[in-house]
Amino acid sequence: MKVFRNLAAFAALALASVAADADRNAEHLVTNLPGLDVDPLAGVNLQGYAIGNPFTDSKIDGGAYMDYYYSHGLISLENYREMQKQCGADIGCVNIDGECPEQCQAVLEEGILAVQEDQFNPYFIYGDKCLLTNYQVDAMRKRSHKKALKLQALAGATQLSQRLDIGPCAESYTQSYLNQAAVQKAIHVSEHVAWTDCNDAVSNVFTRSNSSLPKYHNILGKGLKALIYSGDADSVVNFIGTERWIGEDGLKLHVTNKWRAWFGPDKQLAGYVQDYDGLTFKTIKGAGHMVPAVKPLHGLNMFECFLYGDDECAKFSYPNDDDEIESGALLDFSATHAASWAGMWVPVAAVCSAVAAVVAVGVKNSKKRA
Repeated sequence: MKVFRNLAAFAALALASVAADADRNAEHLVTNLPGLDVDPLAGVNLQGYAIGNPFTDSKIDGGAYMDYYYSHGLISLENYREMQKQCGADIGCVNIDGECPEQCQAVLEEGILAVQEDQFNPYFIYGDKCLLTNYQVDAMRKRSHKKALKLQALAGATQLSQRLDIGPCAESYTQSYLNQAAVQKAIHVSEHVAWTDCNDAVSNVFTRSNSSLPKYHNILGKGLKALIYSGDADSVVNFIGTERWIGEDGLKLHVTNKWRAWFGPDKQLAGYVQDYDGLTFKTIKGAGHMVPAVKPLHGLNMFECFLYGDDECAKFSYPNDDDEIESGALLDFSATHAASWAGMWVPVAAVCSAVAAVVAVGVKNSKKRA
């Protein structure tokens, strides 16, 4: 909570919006924000919060894993139906405390082994696995730095894509970078530490809660603007479980604006959205657990529209790239339509002239023969 208390230093902010990282701890952190009502933050006008791919309820979220696996072609129909038959409501038992029924455990293990999660990135199922060793990571990081400098030099002539994901080895590069003595000195680390992105020695000392759902009833009664979003290529905290705990299986929130598509500034379908009493749920098509890492343009657009509203957001400009040129997103269709008609008549006129010339020659020749 210290992070949020430090927001008081920015009293000029008209909107203090919390956009939490998409993981268990961040979700619990934000769902405890209503405690600030009895201990308010001086000078901070807290108006809303956003939580991405939040693991919220062990039973509901855990019960959605196999549904996601099957719907995304990761397990077979036969295995999935056998899971439903043998497990029933216990299909998520491997993800919560307690034991699975014996026959259920066996069929779940069969499916999990077949998926081979260790061979792909479960947080972004369409991403590749990093195959570099530690020393290769250091070497590749140096090469990537040189490449980045070259691209930076070309930036005036070449527009980089706004859609490129961060690649399979970004976490390894980050760990290598943050373990450099010069970097730790620059960020004021008092003494050298071995940095890692996930430290179970830290997370395991916390007492875990199986559900944050009871917290939401308090939050939703505070009138805060809320966005729950899911990258639909994340299998770990997938959108199926999130929809369920928002809806009939959990909070039972009433739908106020039904499921519909939303579009990015590149005019491409960016995902889907549904509004409920007290919150908005949004998916980001093709994004993983960390949405901006895979869909930076659509992620930025989603956040800015949440912060400023759709009307204001529609006035913002965003960088263009080659993909938009290839898709036709940058074309002025009214001008293109007129130009296409004008262009079409040029060959038509040429053909007509050629036909007329042939006919004239034919008539002339026929007269000579006569």
